[in-house]
Order: sequence, then structure tokens, then C-alpha cells
Amino acid sequence: MVGELLLLFALIGAAWLSIWRMKQSGRLRGGPDYNDSDTRPAVVVSAVILQSLLMLVLCLVLVPYDAKSQALVSVGLAAFLATALSVRSASAGSIGPWMWLGPAIGPAVGYLLAYSLPTGLATANLAHPLAAVGHALPLDYASAGTFGAVVGFWAGCRWDALSPVLRFLGLPSRDTK
Repeated sequence: MVGELLLLFALIGAAWLSIWRMKQSGRLRGGPDYNDSDTRPAVVVSAVILQSLLMLVLCLVLVPYDAKSQALVSVGLAAFLATALSVRSASAGSIGPWMWLGPAIGPAVGYLLAYSLPTGLATANLAHPLAAVGHALPLDYASAGTFGAVVGFWAGCRWDALSPVLRFLGLPSRDTK
């Protein structure tokens, strides 16, 4: 499962790299202008690690059953929340090009941990604590996870624009008095 997950995200990474190169060469106009020179590598790495860990923990909590619809919605929601919170904690919009990594790294670590334990995925023990990671398939992480990460990045960068929604939900926003 790890191999399939990494293969799918290699394709997503190749697509992102081609978009990035088209943007840098001027063949693609519009969209945000990412300038990684103002973002320290430590900020990018810490944001990706935070996103990956949040993605793994949220998937463990949100995907307790192997129903396909629940797995897709839960993976998308986990990716959305993990990305929005990691972008918000880094407070740097230029980490955006790296936010597609979280939905790949978190589940890959979960798959490897579950497989390495003696009663893990290798024995198909679905009562195992890490079995929730295996309820969603690699294609679920590549599709719903990537979609959730894109929308989460947008929400994390526009947190202040979402303040009416945050107030309605009872969550703190910057303009809360």
C-alpha cells in the first residue's frame, strides 16, 4: 500500500512540478506568486511535519470504519484541517507548493507503523489501533486528501476572511472583541 501511495503522489508531484515550471517560465499566468526565497527551509519542513502528523492523527480518529464514503469524507476533512492549521501556524503563504506532501507522508508513516507491528495490517487485524489508516485506500488519500489540502491551504491563507463563519461556529477569530 505504501508503494501505491508513493506512486500516486509521485504523479501528483510531477504535475505540480510542471505547473510550477510553467509559472516560472511565464507560460502560465494568474494565481498566487510563490517566492520561496522569503521562506526559511525550517519553516517549510516544520509545516509539512505538522501537517503530516495532524493528517495521521485525524485519520486515526475520523476513519474508524471501512465504509468507502466515510473514508473519503474523513480523509478530505483530515487533510483540510491539517493543512489549514499548519499553514496558519507557519503564517507563510509561500509554503503552499509543499502542502501536497502531508496527505502522502502521514498515511505512509501510518501504513509502515501498522505493517511493522506483529498484529498490524500484515495479518489483516482490523481491530488494531492503527488499522484505521488502512480503511482508506491510497487512491482515497491521493484524491480526497489532495483536494482537502488545496482547500485547506486556501482557508489557512484567508483565515481572516472566514471570521464571520468562525464567529458563527463559536471559534476565535482575529476580529473577535
